[in-house]
Order: sequence, then C-alpha cells, then structure tokens
Amino acid sequence: MTKKKAMTKNRKPLKDKYIGLETFIYSLPPAVPTDAIGSGKDCLLKEANNKHLVANASTYSPLEIVCALIGVVVLVYMFYYKPISFYNRMVEVIPARVDNHDYSFQLTDYEESYIYCYKKEGLSELKRKIKSRESFSMAFLGGFIGCSIFLYWGYVAAKRCRDCVIFDRTTSMVTYHHTFGLFTTVAPFNEVLFQPRPISLYDPIQILGFRLPGTISWAVLSLGHVYEITSLYVWFMDKNRPLPPGSVFDPYREADYLRRKEMGFPMPLYHSAIETPEWSGAEEKYGDKNGRRRGKLLFHPEHSTDTLK
Repeated sequence: MTKKKAMTKNRKPLKDKYIGLETFIYSLPPAVPTDAIGSGKDCLLKEANNKHLVANASTYSPLEIVCALIGVVVLVYMFYYKPISFYNRMVEVIPARVDNHDYSFQLTDYEESYIYCYKKEGLSELKRKIKSRESFSMAFLGGFIGCSIFLYWGYVAAKRCRDCVIFDRTTSMVTYHHTFGLFTTVAPFNEVLFQPRPISLYDPIQILGFRLPGTISWAVLSLGHVYEITSLYVWFMDKNRPLPPGSVFDPYREADYLRRKEMGFPMPLYHSAIETPEWSGAEEKYGDKNGRRRGKLLFHPEHSTDTLK
C-alpha cells in the first residue's frame, strides 16, 4: 500500500458528546470466509491477513451517481439551454418577419406579441422585454440551485466509493482514507469511536458508525449487527489474542501463534465477554497444552506485563 500524507498534526480528541461503544469484544463475531473479501460495495472487507484488516467504508450505489448526472443534464436543458434557445430564436425570427416579410416561421399567439414591441421600440427593447418576461434571472437561479443539489448528491456518492478503514494489528493504528480516497487520517485504535446510529427515526435497523479524531464525517462499517462487527475489529486489533474466526485468517494462524509465543503470550489488550480460543494446531503441532486455558481465562485481562504461557 502506498503511504499517503496523514492529517495528524491537528488531531483533536473526540468531544464527550460523541458517546460510543466501549472497546470490548461483546459477542462472537461473524466468521469471515475467503470469498467475503472483495472491492464491491457489498463486501465487508477489502483485504484481510494477520497484519491488516481493510474495511470497506463505501456505502454508495452506482445508481446514485447516474441519477445525479441525469438530474444535472435535465436541469441544464430546462433552465439554461431551452430559455437561451428561445431567446436566440425570437431575436432572429422577429426581425426577419418584420423587416423581410418572411412568414416561413410559425409563431404562436404568445410569440406574436413580440412583433409589436419590435415595430414600436426596436431590437434592444425586444431583447429586454424577452429577458424580463421570460424571467431568465429566476430560471437561471432555479437551475443553479437544482444543479447544485444534484452535484452535491453526486459528490457525496462518489466520495464514499473509495472510503476505507485500515486496521493495523501490528502497530495498533487505524488509517482512514476518506473524501474520494484523497485524504488520510491516522489515529491509535484506542482513540477511535464505534457508535450504533439509526438509519432513520422510523427504521429499527442500526448502522455501525466509525469516527477518528481529526475527521468530521462518519464511516459506515456495517448495516446492522453492530456489536458483532465491533467485536470483529476489536478482536483483530488485540494483537495479544489469536486471530478472529474465519477461513480468511487460517493461512496466518500459525505465524501469529509463533509471534505471540515468542513474546511469551502477553495478556490481552482489551476485555472480552466470550472465549477467544487458541489456534487448533498449537497443541497438536507444538504440544501447547495451555492454549485452551488461555482462551477461557482471558475474559477480564489486566493491563500489565503478565503473561499466560
């Protein structure tokens, strides 16, 4: 992964009004299968190994961008192209009808009224009358407001399409790529905020909001299952525990076990309400008979240098 400039110099702690979930393993997280990794918007993760977990924070639908662009095109036609075309047509047709007696152009009764203005007051007054009577200024203002709304909709949709959150297990840091993926914010995992957020006042389903210090926008990590998904990320970021369940982590379990064994199996970093079982091959391959005991005893760890060998 290419390393981008991170906006961490002016990072401020999150305000107290943002109350989120404790950094805690609440329940058994979903087992992540290998085929759950992908780049589509419906994929929970973009990448998963024993070092990084890249969460897909994209919540957009391609149809949003298409609808926004169609809206802009329709408004431009209605509020800009059509009035300007009418103005140019009248400025060309009326003098041709009066000066050259050219009756090949068909005019409505409404448009015939401009002939009298041209005969009496001239071309400049005709232009002024068309502009004022057709309310060009209001039309242009309405078009500008409408296009701005659709462009902002497209901007927000496109902004989310490249958002992702990188959980680094080795350094306990979190990197948030946001705003079209052009900006990066980095913060320690213990400073981030998980928060269940309702979709609306009338919808019981909650989304898992995620925020880092230094950012004003929320990333959306899941639709529903907020405690299970939070447990997945907390479990993964606790580098003193075995890797979370799921076939996607199976190729890395032995290497992760040896790393923790070399460190003397230090106490976990975050509390858990469930067992976090040791790699199944620890006892078979390395004769580790304490693996099951460690998984059962790590409910309420103490932040110390103690180890469970």
